[in-house]
Amino acid sequence: MKRILARCILLCGLAVAAGAQEVRITSMGRDRMLSWTNSVAGGSATVLFATNLQSGPWLPNRHIFPTSSVTSVALPPPHPGTAFYRIQVSDTSNVPAGMVLIPGGPFVMGDIYEEGFTNARPAHVVYVSSFYMDQFEVTNEDLRRVFQWAYDHGLIYGDSTGMTNAEGDPRQLIKLTGDDHGIPFTRLAFSNGVFSITPGFERLPATGVTWYGAAAYCNYRSEMEGLERCIAFTNRISQYISGWTCDFAKKGYRLPTEAEWEKAARGGLTGHHYPWDSYGGSYAGHISLTNAWYKGGSTNKPVGSYAPNGYGLYDMAGNVWEWVWDYYKADWYSQPGASQPDTRGPNGPWTGTEWLMSKIIRGGSVGYYDGVYLTCACRHSGGWSPSYANWVVGFRCARTP
Repeated sequence: MKRILARCILLCGLAVAAGAQEVRITSMGRDRMLSWTNSVAGGSATVLFATNLQSGPWLPNRHIFPTSSVTSVALPPPHPGTAFYRIQVSDTSNVPAGMVLIPGGPFVMGDIYEEGFTNARPAHVVYVSSFYMDQFEVTNEDLRRVFQWAYDHGLIYGDSTGMTNAEGDPRQLIKLTGDDHGIPFTRLAFSNGVFSITPGFERLPATGVTWYGAAAYCNYRSEMEGLERCIAFTNRISQYISGWTCDFAKKGYRLPTEAEWEKAARGGLTGHHYPWDSYGGSYAGHISLTNAWYKGGSTNKPVGSYAPNGYGLYDMAGNVWEWVWDYYKADWYSQPGASQPDTRGPNGPWTGTEWLMSKIIRGGSVGYYDGVYLTCACRHSGGWSPSYANWVVGFRCARTP
């Protein structure tokens, strides 16, 4: 059996980089150390596994950034002894500054455990195309810089209480006043045409931003950098439902889909509770304040205060919740559309109120004591109005390569 397994795992890697040499697995030890040759210099590598050589699916088991042409890595659970392995190599030399490449491929979306929320079940396999994602949550300084540019160019208007987009369907983008139990929604202020930040909060996640504000930020950031807009501020469909749409084929900034967000959060792991090694047992045994910021603190932390996940992304668990593109539907995972390649969530036709037409937040935050809200699969216990804003909700951007 050992010789057969060794022969099966000596599979050529998936060379994503043009002209890359053949990647060849050379050994597989009983200590779960997998070795291979010819990794791409300056690239990344994902160990993929499958229990069926012909039909797959090939799921991620570990993602790393090799430092030499000969690489060894200890494989975390799940590690079925009869699995087949291959290496997916990606060239990361052209990734935009401040972003990381999330390699395309299938992954298991949803909660395989019974402790999580029922809206994160059933777990299902989803194919997600490669995309770029911000390494850090958008900071107060990022938001100040982009919104100042947008205001100076007549794209937004407002006063000391908040900002609204000047084009298309007008929506409040940020609430500059208001608090939650005495904690301000945001650390940004606006006076005499100038945005400012409370000193010392520049590197903290941008908060007080509605879903509309996060989407608008993506457009304004795109224009600032000479990229095409992805999002259209189309007039509302009804009193309650926005008509804002996204063209995912365009190359500017946008919000990640829920599937993209979860694939990115998992960091190249399959079946783990969190973005770090956390397989099996209870979720509570895999999280503490040493690896995520939660448990009801009174302020957020500067982005990047904790170690990154396997893809190099920071704060995918804790600090602030993050807006994603999709509308929320509690039983969505049991619908056929949830398993379609590059799924973008339920898509109408809509009836009801804006509260029913809510958006999804992901990742948990400092505002929660229970670590179940920080698991990769958590969809909270319900969706949130796209007009909602608070000091525990922020976002990050994605791009299509």
